Amino acid sequence: MTRNSHSPLSLDAVTAMDVRVRDVLVATRDDGGVVEVDEARRIAEGEPVLVLNRVLAARRLGLRSLQAYDLLELYAFVRPARFTVPTVTGLAESLGLVVQIDVRDDIPSAMFQIAETLLADLSSETYAYRAGADRLAAALDRAGWPWGPFVVEALGRAPKPRREEDGFAVWVPLKEWEDRAP
Repeated sequence: MTRNSHSPLSLDAVTAMDVRVRDVLVATRDDGGVVEVDEARRIAEGEPVLVLNRVLAARRLGLRSLQAYDLLELYAFVRPARFTVPTVTGLAESLGLVVQIDVRDDIPSAMFQIAETLLADLSSETYAYRAGADRLAAALDRAGWPWGPFVVEALGRAPKPRREEDGFAVWVPLKEWEDRAP
């Protein structure tokens, strides 16, 4: 996916994959269908795809690694230390989304909705973890995290100039205190 500074990033060109043991549901926003694992592997090797659990998807596709937009990674960034059942339905419920997954074909649209909801949460002025998130997002973007450009854009501001801690030293803004012996 190429970045265009004149238009916002979009998931419209991304392919979603529901990777099962024997087959894979592959879908874009417009169409989709079930394909064999070999075909899904070929697609996943050519472009980042939207998945739930990148490591498991790579294993099921027979790949050593997979460059993918992992919904669980995005959830962990946006909602740190919050539990969720690691399924599409579990993520939707954790986000308060009402998604109807009656048949397997409903899963990709739910995956896109989950991603958009998480990115919208980051864009909110009331996002609870905004402090430091911009530097951490910028560092992850520089490191090649597929969600990096989306997260940086969703936060809506350019990160502060690079500092030594690069967003990882979350204790920096804390006031100093002393512990006393019991």
